[in-house]
Amino acid sequence: MIKHIDMRALQLCILLIIGLSSTILSQDKNNTWTRLKTDSYHMADGFVHVLSSPIRWDGKDWLKFGGVAAGVYLVSFLDQPVSDWAARTTTFGRWRRLENFADLTGKPVPAVIAFTALYGFGVVFDKGWMRDSGILIFGSLAATSLLQSISKTATGRARPISGFSNADFKPFSKDPDFHSFPSGHAMASLNITAVLAHQVQSVPVKIALYAIGFGTGLARVYNQAHWVSDVALSTVITLLSVKSVIKRYEAKKGLSHQPTSVYNQKNSGTWIVSPMYKGLRLNYQF
Repeated sequence: MIKHIDMRALQLCILLIIGLSSTILSQDKNNTWTRLKTDSYHMADGFVHVLSSPIRWDGKDWLKFGGVAAGVYLVSFLDQPVSDWAARTTTFGRWRRLENFADLTGKPVPAVIAFTALYGFGVVFDKGWMRDSGILIFGSLAATSLLQSISKTATGRARPISGFSNADFKPFSKDPDFHSFPSGHAMASLNITAVLAHQVQSVPVKIALYAIGFGTGLARVYNQAHWVSDVALSTVITLLSVKSVIKRYEAKKGLSHQPTSVYNQKNSGTWIVSPMYKGLRLNYQF
């Protein structure tokens, strides 16, 4: 079932990319190509900046690293009790709803579609906050995706649903039941929602976005796909990565850490996101 959903989503993503590409090519090619080259540089720069961060760490940074490791270790004592509670209280209907929610917000294909749509429309219509959001999402999401992929394989930690304990490991196993540490769904969802929360000014919208990001990780814990400590580490890594990419990008552009969502561009309008009953409203103000 999930494989068919992913295939349809992938096809939609390809069609979206083709549509955006044709629109881009019909515009001023020189300006579009310049924007793409500049943005590609910033995307790659953010990606490399996150991965190379440990090289620049000083004593305080390594102390924080130790604190995070100790914190995740302490959280791991909650792994088995929470997993047992989830097993006792879950139902098939509840499990399926949470699984669909986590797949929609945290699987790779929806994440790629979200990035493609956001950044693509930003390039097509030359909207700074959309382009900036896409650049920030790419830098952080690409880096954390690579880190979690390596960690999952190298550690080989058993998932709760496998029947093994949180202390069982099979490094470099190809069995998905031993790819628990950390949570890729939680990372993908929180990367996107944390960046967008930084880009908007509305407090209710910020809260809603973070709720989606954190909710994805909680859904994976409740469905016994991950331990609490898996999601705890994913959350810390993602928030630090997003913060690092934002700081780097704003410094490169000389933005003085001012949210890009409030930039006023000459001869252009402003996109405004605001909450409404049963959803969000996107307005364009000239």
